[in-house]
Amino acid sequence: MPVIIQTKSDIANNPDFQRVAEGTRRILDLNSARDREEHLYHSLTFCLIDSVFSIGVRYEQVINAVERYRKCYGLKLDRMTSGPLPSKAEQEPMSILLRRINSIGSERFAAEVLRNKGRTSPRNGILKAEAVRRFAVVLVDHQVEYLQDLPRVIGNDELERAVKEIPGQNSGISFRYFLMLAGRDDLIKPDRMVIRFFKGILGRDVKSEECQDLLAGAVQVLKEKFPFISPALLDGLIWRYQRETTEGSHDRAASGCSEPDSAMRSSPLTSLPLLVGETTTPSFRQVYDLLSRKGSGLVISSRGMSYRLQAKNDAILAFPQSGRVAVHEDCWGEKMTCQGTRAGGLYNGEYSIYDWYRDNLLNGGRSN
Repeated sequence: MPVIIQTKSDIANNPDFQRVAEGTRRILDLNSARDREEHLYHSLTFCLIDSVFSIGVRYEQVINAVERYRKCYGLKLDRMTSGPLPSKAEQEPMSILLRRINSIGSERFAAEVLRNKGRTSPRNGILKAEAVRRFAVVLVDHQVEYLQDLPRVIGNDELERAVKEIPGQNSGISFRYFLMLAGRDDLIKPDRMVIRFFKGILGRDVKSEECQDLLAGAVQVLKEKFPFISPALLDGLIWRYQRETTEGSHDRAASGCSEPDSAMRSSPLTSLPLLVGETTTPSFRQVYDLLSRKGSGLVISSRGMSYRLQAKNDAILAFPQSGRVAVHEDCWGEKMTCQGTRAGGLYNGEYSIYDWYRDNLLNGGRSN
Protein backbone atom coordinates (compact mmCIF):
# COMPACT_ATOMS: atom_id res chain seq x y z
CA MET A 1 0.00 0.00 0.00
CA PRO A 2 2.44 2.65 -1.16
CA VAL A 3 1.64 6.33 -0.65
CA ILE A 4 2.64 8.35 -3.69
CA ILE A 5 4.69 11.43 -2.78
CA GLN A 6 3.65 14.35 -4.97
CA THR A 7 6.52 16.18 -6.68
CA LYS A 8 6.51 19.92 -7.34
CA SER A 9 5.76 19.12 -10.96
CA ASP A 10 2.77 16.96 -9.98
CA ILE A 11 1.40 19.73 -7.79
CA ALA A 12 1.91 22.45 -10.41
CA ASN A 13 0.21 20.35 -13.09
CA ASN A 14 -2.80 19.39 -11.00
CA PRO A 15 -5.18 22.33 -10.42
CA ASP A 16 -7.32 20.24 -8.06
CA PHE A 17 -4.49 20.18 -5.51
CA GLN A 18 -4.33 23.96 -5.59
CA ARG A 19 -8.12 24.31 -5.33
CA VAL A 20 -8.36 21.92 -2.37
CA ALA A 21 -5.49 23.71 -0.62
CA GLU A 22 -7.09 27.10 -1.19
CA GLY A 23 -10.49 25.79 -0.08
CA THR A 24 -9.17 24.31 3.15
CA ARG A 25 -7.19 27.47 3.89
CA ARG A 26 -10.33 29.57 3.35
CA ILE A 27 -12.77 27.35 5.25
CA LEU A 28 -10.72 25.80 8.06
CA ASP A 29 -8.77 27.38 10.90
CA LEU A 30 -5.48 25.64 10.12
CA ASN A 31 -3.56 27.52 12.80
CA SER A 32 -5.79 25.97 15.45
CA ALA A 33 -4.11 22.63 14.78
CA ARG A 34 -0.58 23.90 15.40
CA ASP A 35 -0.49 23.08 19.10
CA ARG A 36 -3.32 20.55 19.24
CA GLU A 37 -2.60 17.57 21.47
CA GLU A 38 -4.11 14.52 19.79
CA HIS A 39 -4.96 11.22 21.37
CA LEU A 40 -4.08 7.85 19.87
CA TYR A 41 -4.86 4.37 21.09
CA HIS A 42 -2.60 2.80 23.69
CA SER A 43 -2.53 -0.64 22.02
CA LEU A 44 -2.92 -1.99 18.50
CA THR A 45 -5.89 -4.06 19.65
CA PHE A 46 -8.03 -0.92 19.99
CA CYS A 47 -6.85 0.26 16.56
CA LEU A 48 -8.01 -3.03 15.09
CA ILE A 49 -11.47 -3.02 16.68
CA ASP A 50 -12.04 0.62 15.72
CA SER A 51 -10.89 0.21 12.12
CA VAL A 52 -13.15 -2.78 11.43
CA PHE A 53 -16.24 -1.55 13.27
CA SER A 54 -16.00 1.98 11.85
CA ILE A 55 -17.01 1.10 8.30
CA GLY A 56 -20.52 2.16 7.33
CA VAL A 57 -21.83 3.03 10.81
CA ARG A 58 -22.13 5.98 13.14
CA TYR A 59 -19.23 7.07 15.29
CA GLU A 60 -21.20 6.45 18.47
CA GLN A 61 -21.36 2.72 17.76
CA VAL A 62 -17.59 2.51 17.47
CA ILE A 63 -17.08 4.47 20.69
CA ASN A 64 -19.38 2.07 22.50
CA ALA A 65 -17.76 -1.10 21.15
CA VAL A 66 -14.24 0.08 21.98
CA GLU A 67 -15.27 1.31 25.43
CA ARG A 68 -17.01 -1.97 26.25
CA TYR A 69 -13.89 -3.91 25.34
CA ARG A 70 -11.74 -1.59 27.45
CA LYS A 71 -14.03 -1.85 30.48
CA CYS A 72 -14.46 -5.60 30.18
CA TYR A 73 -10.72 -6.24 30.48
CA GLY A 74 -9.63 -3.17 32.46
CA LEU A 75 -7.31 -1.75 29.80
CA LYS A 76 -5.77 1.68 29.29
CA LEU A 77 -7.35 3.32 26.27
CA ASP A 78 -5.17 6.11 24.91
CA ARG A 79 -1.86 7.95 24.76
CA MET A 80 -0.73 11.39 23.63
CA THR A 81 0.87 11.87 20.23
CA SER A 82 3.56 14.08 21.75
CA GLY A 83 4.90 11.35 24.04
CA PRO A 84 6.89 8.19 23.35
CA LEU A 85 5.21 4.92 22.50
CA PRO A 86 4.15 3.00 25.60
CA SER A 87 6.46 0.10 26.40
CA LYS A 88 5.48 -3.34 25.19
CA ALA A 89 4.86 -4.36 28.80
CA GLU A 90 2.21 -1.60 29.04
CA GLN A 91 0.37 -2.61 25.87
CA GLU A 92 -2.07 -5.42 25.20
CA PRO A 93 -0.51 -7.87 22.69
CA MET A 94 -2.52 -8.70 19.59
CA SER A 95 -2.35 -12.40 20.47
CA ILE A 96 -4.23 -11.68 23.71
CA LEU A 97 -7.14 -10.15 21.78
CA LEU A 98 -7.11 -13.21 19.53
CA ARG A 99 -7.08 -15.52 22.53
CA ARG A 100 -9.99 -13.65 24.13
CA ILE A 101 -12.14 -14.06 21.00
CA ASN A 102 -11.16 -17.69 20.41
CA SER A 103 -11.93 -18.62 24.02
CA ILE A 104 -15.64 -17.77 23.68
CA GLY A 105 -16.14 -17.55 19.91
CA SER A 106 -16.93 -14.57 17.71
CA GLU A 107 -20.70 -14.81 18.31
CA ARG A 108 -20.40 -14.49 22.08
CA PHE A 109 -17.60 -11.92 21.80
CA ALA A 110 -19.91 -9.77 19.64
CA ALA A 111 -22.96 -10.25 21.86
CA GLU A 112 -21.45 -10.27 25.34
CA VAL A 113 -18.24 -8.22 25.20
CA LEU A 114 -18.76 -5.64 22.44
CA ARG A 115 -22.56 -5.89 22.47
CA ASN A 116 -22.48 -5.13 18.77
CA LYS A 117 -23.58 -7.71 16.20
CA GLY A 118 -22.72 -5.55 13.22
CA ARG A 119 -21.80 -7.34 10.01
CA THR A 120 -19.34 -6.40 7.31
CA SER A 121 -22.24 -6.25 4.85
CA PRO A 122 -26.04 -6.48 5.24
CA ARG A 123 -26.02 -9.36 2.75
CA ASN A 124 -23.63 -12.27 3.03
CA GLY A 125 -21.40 -10.33 5.42
CA ILE A 126 -19.70 -11.87 8.43
CA LEU A 127 -19.83 -10.54 11.96
CA LYS A 128 -17.45 -7.64 12.37
CA ALA A 129 -16.23 -9.41 15.50
CA GLU A 130 -15.25 -12.35 13.29
CA ALA A 131 -13.55 -9.95 10.86
CA VAL A 132 -11.56 -8.59 13.82
CA ARG A 133 -10.56 -12.15 14.74
CA ARG A 134 -9.38 -12.96 11.20
CA PHE A 135 -7.53 -9.64 10.95
CA ALA A 136 -5.81 -10.43 14.26
CA VAL A 137 -4.79 -13.85 12.94
CA VAL A 138 -3.05 -12.18 9.98
CA LEU A 139 -1.24 -9.74 12.25
CA VAL A 140 -0.11 -12.41 14.69
CA ASP A 141 1.05 -14.62 11.81
CA HIS A 142 3.27 -11.70 10.74
CA GLN A 143 4.45 -11.17 14.33
CA VAL A 144 2.67 -7.85 14.73
CA GLU A 145 1.83 -7.67 18.42
CA TYR A 146 2.67 -4.12 19.50
CA LEU A 147 2.80 -0.58 18.12
CA GLN A 148 6.56 -0.97 17.82
CA ASP A 149 6.09 -3.85 15.36
CA LEU A 150 4.24 -1.86 12.70
CA PRO A 151 7.19 -0.11 10.98
CA ARG A 152 8.66 -3.51 10.15
CA VAL A 153 5.63 -4.53 8.06
CA ILE A 154 4.79 -1.22 6.36
CA GLY A 155 4.69 -1.98 2.65
CA ASN A 156 4.34 -5.74 3.24
CA ASP A 157 2.14 -6.70 0.29
CA GLU A 158 1.58 -10.22 1.58
CA LEU A 159 0.12 -8.96 4.85
CA GLU A 160 -2.12 -6.44 3.09
CA ARG A 161 -3.37 -9.06 0.62
CA ALA A 162 -4.22 -11.42 3.48
CA VAL A 163 -6.25 -8.70 5.20
CA LYS A 164 -8.09 -7.84 1.98
CA GLU A 165 -9.17 -11.48 1.62
CA ILE A 166 -11.31 -11.11 4.76
CA PRO A 167 -14.97 -10.50 3.80
CA GLY A 168 -15.67 -6.76 3.86
CA GLN A 169 -11.99 -5.75 3.76
CA ASN A 170 -11.24 -5.96 0.04
CA SER A 171 -11.28 -2.15 -0.45
CA GLY A 172 -8.33 -1.74 1.89
CA ILE A 173 -9.99 1.16 3.73
CA SER A 174 -10.00 -0.64 7.09
CA PHE A 175 -6.35 -1.63 6.67
CA ARG A 176 -5.25 1.93 5.90
CA TYR A 177 -7.38 3.23 8.73
CA PHE A 178 -5.81 0.69 11.09
CA LEU A 179 -2.39 2.10 10.23
CA MET A 180 -3.68 5.65 10.60
CA LEU A 181 -5.08 4.91 14.07
CA ALA A 182 -1.73 3.44 15.04
CA GLY A 183 -0.03 6.73 14.22
CA ARG A 184 0.75 6.99 10.50
CA ASP A 185 0.04 10.61 9.68
CA ASP A 186 0.41 10.30 5.91
CA LEU A 187 -2.86 8.37 5.56
CA ILE A 188 -6.51 9.41 5.66
CA LYS A 189 -9.89 7.71 5.89
CA PRO A 190 -11.85 8.58 2.71
CA ASP A 191 -15.33 8.54 4.19
CA ARG A 192 -18.45 10.47 3.24
CA MET A 193 -17.44 13.51 5.29
CA VAL A 194 -14.19 13.97 3.40
CA ILE A 195 -15.80 13.20 0.03
CA ARG A 196 -18.56 15.75 0.67
CA PHE A 197 -15.99 18.39 1.63
CA PHE A 198 -13.99 17.83 -1.57
CA LYS A 199 -17.14 17.79 -3.68
CA GLY A 200 -18.13 21.18 -2.29
CA ILE A 201 -14.74 22.68 -3.11
CA LEU A 202 -14.25 21.11 -6.54
CA GLY A 203 -17.86 21.29 -7.70
CA ARG A 204 -17.82 17.73 -9.03
CA ASP A 205 -18.27 14.18 -7.86
CA VAL A 206 -15.25 12.80 -6.01
CA LYS A 207 -14.42 9.11 -5.74
CA SER A 208 -13.09 7.66 -2.50
CA GLU A 209 -9.93 6.46 -4.24
CA GLU A 210 -9.10 10.08 -5.21
CA CYS A 211 -9.16 11.39 -1.64
CA GLN A 212 -5.72 10.24 -0.51
CA ASP A 213 -3.96 11.93 -3.44
CA LEU A 214 -6.11 15.06 -3.24
CA LEU A 215 -5.36 15.56 0.42
CA ALA A 216 -1.67 14.64 0.09
CA GLY A 217 -1.29 17.08 -2.80
CA ALA A 218 -3.10 19.84 -0.92
CA VAL A 219 -0.87 19.27 2.12
CA GLN A 220 2.24 19.76 0.00
CA VAL A 221 0.84 23.12 -1.14
CA LEU A 222 -0.14 24.13 2.40
CA LYS A 223 3.20 23.19 3.96
CA GLU A 224 4.76 26.41 2.70
CA LYS A 225 2.72 28.38 5.24
CA PHE A 226 1.69 25.57 7.58
CA PRO A 227 4.70 23.24 7.91
CA PHE A 228 3.07 21.26 10.74
CA ILE A 229 0.14 20.07 8.55
CA SER A 230 -0.08 16.36 7.68
CA PRO A 231 -2.74 14.44 5.73
CA ALA A 232 -4.08 12.80 8.90
CA LEU A 233 -4.25 16.12 10.74
CA LEU A 234 -6.04 17.81 7.86
CA ASP A 235 -8.40 14.82 7.58
CA GLY A 236 -9.35 15.35 11.23
CA LEU A 237 -9.94 19.09 10.74
CA ILE A 238 -12.16 18.41 7.74
CA TRP A 239 -14.19 15.85 9.63
CA ARG A 240 -14.72 18.12 12.63
CA TYR A 241 -15.79 20.96 10.34
CA GLN A 242 -18.23 18.73 8.46
CA ARG A 243 -19.63 17.31 11.68
CA GLU A 244 -20.28 20.79 13.08
CA THR A 245 -21.85 22.18 9.91
CA THR A 246 -23.78 19.22 8.46
CA GLU A 247 -25.44 16.08 9.77
CA GLY A 248 -22.16 15.17 11.44
CA SER A 249 -22.33 12.19 13.70
CA HIS A 250 -24.71 10.42 11.31
CA ASP A 251 -21.92 9.85 8.83
CA ARG A 252 -18.60 9.04 10.31
CA ALA A 253 -17.27 6.37 12.53
CA ALA A 254 -13.97 7.81 13.38
CA SER A 255 -11.09 7.34 15.71
CA GLY A 256 -9.70 8.93 18.81
CA CYS A 257 -7.00 10.56 16.68
CA SER A 258 -9.68 12.67 15.03
CA GLU A 259 -11.16 13.85 18.33
CA PRO A 260 -9.99 16.87 20.31
CA ASP A 261 -9.99 15.04 23.63
CA SER A 262 -10.21 11.54 24.99
CA ALA A 263 -13.42 12.18 26.88
CA MET A 264 -15.31 11.84 23.62
CA ARG A 265 -14.06 8.30 23.27
CA SER A 266 -13.96 7.19 26.86
CA SER A 267 -17.46 8.27 27.88
CA PRO A 268 -20.43 6.23 26.61
CA LEU A 269 -22.63 8.76 24.83
CA THR A 270 -25.76 6.69 25.26
CA SER A 271 -26.11 7.82 28.86
CA LEU A 272 -26.53 11.50 27.90
CA PRO A 273 -30.22 12.56 27.72
CA LEU A 274 -31.41 15.20 25.29
CA LEU A 275 -32.13 18.61 26.77
CA VAL A 276 -34.91 21.01 25.87
CA GLY A 277 -34.13 22.66 22.56
CA GLU A 278 -31.28 20.28 21.75
CA THR A 279 -31.31 18.87 18.22
CA THR A 280 -28.84 16.02 18.65
CA THR A 281 -30.17 12.76 17.27
CA PRO A 282 -31.04 10.37 20.13
CA SER A 283 -29.12 7.14 20.41
CA PHE A 284 -30.58 3.66 20.13
CA ARG A 285 -30.26 3.12 23.87
CA GLN A 286 -32.03 6.37 24.72
CA VAL A 287 -35.00 5.52 22.49
CA TYR A 288 -35.06 1.88 23.62
CA ASP A 289 -35.08 2.82 27.31
CA LEU A 290 -37.85 5.41 26.89
CA LEU A 291 -39.90 3.02 24.78
CA SER A 292 -39.49 0.33 27.45
CA ARG A 293 -40.87 2.73 30.05
CA LYS A 294 -43.74 3.92 27.85
CA GLY A 295 -44.69 0.42 26.72
CA SER A 296 -45.37 1.34 23.08
CA GLY A 297 -45.08 4.11 20.55
CA LEU A 298 -46.31 5.22 17.14
CA VAL A 299 -44.52 6.70 14.12
CA ILE A 300 -45.75 7.65 10.67
CA SER A 301 -43.65 7.23 7.53
CA SER A 302 -43.36 9.75 4.70
CA ARG A 303 -45.95 7.67 2.82
CA GLY A 304 -48.42 7.89 5.67
CA MET A 305 -47.91 4.33 6.92
CA SER A 306 -48.25 3.88 10.68
CA TYR A 307 -45.78 1.78 12.64
CA ARG A 308 -46.49 0.58 16.18
CA LEU A 309 -43.29 0.51 18.24
CA GLN A 310 -42.19 -1.87 20.96
CA ALA A 311 -38.90 -2.42 22.81
CA LYS A 312 -38.05 -6.07 23.37
CA ASN A 313 -34.90 -8.20 23.78
CA ASP A 314 -32.50 -5.35 22.89
CA ALA A 315 -34.36 -4.57 19.68
CA ILE A 316 -36.80 -1.83 18.70
CA LEU A 317 -39.62 -3.56 16.86
CA ALA A 318 -41.74 -1.62 14.38
CA PHE A 319 -45.01 -3.19 13.23
CA PRO A 320 -46.62 -1.90 10.03
CA GLN A 321 -49.94 -3.33 8.84
CA SER A 322 -48.24 -6.66 8.24
CA GLY A 323 -44.87 -8.08 9.25
CA ARG A 324 -42.32 -6.33 11.44
CA VAL A 325 -39.01 -4.45 11.28
CA ALA A 326 -36.37 -5.21 13.95
CA VAL A 327 -33.80 -2.48 14.61
CA HIS A 328 -30.72 -3.27 16.73
CA GLU A 329 -28.09 -0.91 18.10
CA ASP A 330 -25.56 -1.74 15.38
CA CYS A 331 -27.96 -0.74 12.57
CA TRP A 332 -29.64 2.18 14.35
CA GLY A 333 -30.30 5.10 12.01
CA GLU A 334 -29.49 3.14 8.86
CA LYS A 335 -31.83 2.80 5.88
CA MET A 336 -31.40 -0.97 6.00
CA THR A 337 -31.45 -3.15 9.11
CA CYS A 338 -28.88 -5.85 9.84
CA GLN A 339 -31.31 -8.34 8.30
CA GLY A 340 -31.58 -6.33 5.08
CA THR A 341 -35.06 -4.91 5.78
CA ARG A 342 -35.83 -1.34 4.73
CA ALA A 343 -36.17 0.97 7.75
CA GLY A 344 -35.66 4.49 6.39
CA GLY A 345 -39.31 5.43 6.95
CA LEU A 346 -38.84 5.19 10.71
CA TYR A 347 -36.32 8.04 10.69
CA ASN A 348 -37.46 10.46 8.00
CA GLY A 349 -41.25 10.20 7.98
CA GLU A 350 -44.07 12.59 8.75
CA TYR A 351 -43.73 11.72 12.45
CA SER A 352 -40.41 9.95 12.90
CA ILE A 353 -39.07 7.88 15.74
CA TYR A 354 -36.92 10.89 16.65
CA ASP A 355 -40.06 13.04 16.88
CA TRP A 356 -41.72 10.44 19.08
CA TYR A 357 -38.69 10.35 21.37
CA ARG A 358 -38.46 14.11 21.81
CA ASP A 359 -42.19 14.55 22.37
CA ASN A 360 -42.38 11.81 24.95
CA LEU A 361 -39.17 12.88 26.69
CA LEU A 362 -39.90 16.57 26.90
CA ASN A 363 -43.64 17.14 27.09
CA GLY A 364 -45.53 13.91 27.45
CA GLY A 365 -45.79 13.43 23.70
CA ARG A 366 -48.33 12.20 21.29
CA SER A 367 -50.91 9.69 22.28
CA ASN A 368 -50.21 6.21 21.02
